[in-house]
Formats: sequence, C-alpha cells, structure tokens
Amino acid sequence: MSEQDFENEELYPEITPPAKAAPQTIEVEVLPSDDHVLSYTQRQRQLLITTMMGEKGEKLSELDKGEKMVVLHALDGMDRQAISKKRLDTDKEISASQAEVAGIIAQVLAGTVGRSPGAVGGRKDVPQLPTNIAEPEFVPGEISVDAPQMDVDTFMAQSYDQGLSQ
Repeated sequence: MSEQDFENEELYPEITPPAKAAPQTIEVEVLPSDDHVLSYTQRQRQLLITTMMGEKGEKLSELDKGEKMVVLHALDGMDRQAISKKRLDTDKEISASQAEVAGIIAQVLAGTVGRSPGAVGGRKDVPQLPTNIAEPEFVPGEISVDAPQMDVDTFMAQSYDQGLSQ
C-alpha cells in the first residue's frame, strides 16, 4: 500500500497509517587497523554461525536452504581468511630468507665471508716464490708450441733403444 491509500480513510477505515519514525543515527566504531577489521569480521562470522547452528550444530536441522547457504558462506569466509593469513605469513618468511641469501651473496662477492662486512682488509696477497730458486733449464722442444711429428717406425725405434739402455 502506498501513502495515498492511507490518506483515503474511506477505503480502509480499519487501517491506521504507520507513525513516521524519527531518523535513527547509528554509531559505527572505526577500527584502527586492518588486523582489527579482520578480527572483528571473524568474530561476527563465529557469532552468526553459533547463533544459527547452536554451539554443537543442534539447530542445523531446523534451518531452511537459504539459512544453510548463509552458514556455508560464513564458514567459507572464515576458511579463506585463515588461508590468506597463512599465505601472508609464509610470504614474510620467504622474503626474510631471500634477503638473508642476498646478504650472503653480497658478502661472498665482497670477499668478507666470515668477517663483519665493515672489516678492513680484503683479499690476502698471493704468495711469492723465494728468490734463491735457480732458473729452469729447458731442453730443446720443451717450450715449443708445435707438437713434433714422428712416424711409427721412428717412435718404435726410440722406444726400443730407451728400453735397452735402462
């Protein structure tokens, strides 16, 4: 019925028009952080589920199909929120270990492994041979780049001669 129907008392004398209610103001608590919002929505879902189902699900059989869908959606929302939180925690751990690995790689490249990154020094000098070692004497062909060519007969003859001289 519309307001015009209520104005026409001749049509409906037994029906009185509803009193116009004063506008209500609703105070909404502003939650300080996303964590507080998530905690609040989680508590509201739990309250909704326990109100509709009971503490141990005893009221579940009394619910109609639409109410059961509301319960399922609330449970699904709780699951999604828990999984997302676990995923975020895992991502934080991965980021921390990747930062640690990057720090170790930077230390390896800087040559400061095992020392503090600000340690003075660096790589040690390469050890030098003592000066009292005599210069090597090379035999002919020892330092030549080209390999000597030899046929099989010459090789066998040299090998045989060396074998007899020993």
